[in-house]
Amino acid sequence: MFTPTVNAHANHSVHWATKIGVVEQKVINLLSLNFVAGAPICISDQNIDHMKLQHPVDYGMYGEDIGLILAEPDFIGLKSDGSLEYIKEIDQYVKVAVRGTKRGWWYARTLFHVSDADVALWVKRNRLKEFF
Repeated sequence: MFTPTVNAHANHSVHWATKIGVVEQKVINLLSLNFVAGAPICISDQNIDHMKLQHPVDYGMYGEDIGLILAEPDFIGLKSDGSLEYIKEIDQYVKVAVRGTKRGWWYARTLFHVSDADVALWVKRNRLKEFF
């Protein structure tokens, strides 16, 4: 599925992760974020295991699309916990949430489908921005 790369974290342990995207300048501008574009978005075996455990059907249907969702989202958002939300309509809306680290890396933490009604409500409440 993904080609592993090595990433040494602050605690100096070795952690297997794969770069699957970057935080683009357009995302930073739309969400008024205060950091430099190009920060890597990665996924580790632990993240994949979480997705498979918590959302097995969604992961089975859309796990191979995580890179596409991050590269070509229909909507993006910023959650109150600082996570970024990338949402793309495939055959339904699918969300990938990514969380940042102190070192400036982002990790895809979860993936699941969301309803049309939720997307419409989040856009109306300005929680999501259209990503043209």
